[in-house]
Amino acid sequence: MVMDDRAYEGILCIGDPHLASRAIGARVDDYSSAILDKLAFCVSCAARENLLPALLGDVFHSPSEDADWLLDELAAMFEPIAAVGIFGNHDCSGDTLGAGDALARLADRGALTLLDEAHPWRGEIGGRRAVVGGTSWGRDLPRSFDPAAPGDGAAPELVVWLAHADLAVLSGGDGIEFQEIPGVDLVVNGHVHSQMPVVQRGATTWCNPGSISRYSGSATARGRQPAALRLDVGPSGLEPSWLPVPHTPGDQAFR
Repeated sequence: MVMDDRAYEGILCIGDPHLASRAIGARVDDYSSAILDKLAFCVSCAARENLLPALLGDVFHSPSEDADWLLDELAAMFEPIAAVGIFGNHDCSGDTLGAGDALARLADRGALTLLDEAHPWRGEIGGRRAVVGGTSWGRDLPRSFDPAAPGDGAAPELVVWLAHADLAVLSGGDGIEFQEIPGVDLVVNGHVHSQMPVVQRGATTWCNPGSISRYSGSATARGRQPAALRLDVGPSGLEPSWLPVPHTPGDQAFR
């Protein structure tokens, strides 16, 4: 369990940065600087608006990323804030995050806290007791979640779950289905790079904000408008909205 004494106004969910120290895919610009600038924009907004930054996996494009300067910049960027996150398929060299993988090394430096079902974040969001849990790549989402922690007093009023998974709706049946997860108010999924409409299943809302990065050079990637997902607390609970992230026009970023 990760306890945070700071009271936040909301959460800023940041999808799949795919950070790399050199250009990847079809990018022809300074890729590492472009993605660092996007991440810095999100982190700055989170700090200014008092939002908890939450990374949805694939923080790095490769688990073997070994540029010390990149980890140094990220550690300095996250030092003033208490970011949380999960790992994606690009973050791990095996079926789980290894001690030598770039994201594990970044977490070891205290730059962010990795969450799982047994170690959720607990704190205050928008004046309400809240839990943020996480399911990384290759793990099963919980069928239900009991937010009451032993000895923690009253149960939280809001439960947000971070995930990094294939969606069945996009893969002809393989992957996770949109479904109600008792005890979870909102699931925010990474991995799928395109923004998808908000889906309601019973008492559980599903959001897929898409990646803030573009590297494939496809028509979809060139035309995509990167955005982070902002979650504020309104009268009826969590209210999602999109935060556009400044980015290089497609005709300048790709060959």
